[in-house]
Amino acid sequence: MMTRGRLAVSLSFGVLLAGCGPESPTGMSTPTDLTGTYSLVEQSRDGLTLTLPMVAGTLVLKETSRSAFAAAGTWDLDITIPTGRIVDRGRYRITDTGAWMQTSSISPETATGRVELRDLQLILEVTAPVSAMARTVWIAAFIAASES
Repeated sequence: MMTRGRLAVSLSFGVLLAGCGPESPTGMSTPTDLTGTYSLVEQSRDGLTLTLPMVAGTLVLKETSRSAFAAAGTWDLDITIPTGRIVDRGRYRITDTGAWMQTSSISPETATGRVELRDLQLILEVTAPVSAMARTVWIAAFIAASES
């Protein structure tokens, strides 16, 4: 059975890129600006999938820097799961290939994984560390206009 702490770390780690803008970062010469607010609709871990209304939450992402092939920023998370509420924050980095890494205020470990964007639905697969492996699905609630 999944403990609240383990699910919290999983959801927090699964949060990072769950909110890309309107285009996928995969294959782009510059990563998509992730700035925006996103709503959690699904979380899967250890063969168990939770959907609304069993899980709900908000993710706010704010890009703070970028280079030709990577972008970085901060994230804030507030979600509700069957065992309670989880509030977390951290920093992220995404590359132009869709690879990512993140830090969290809940866990000392750095998480890595990949992200896929389908329209305004973002699917994040956390692949390491093993204790944080999860899949989360987020829908864009608000995407900040990018400065051109």
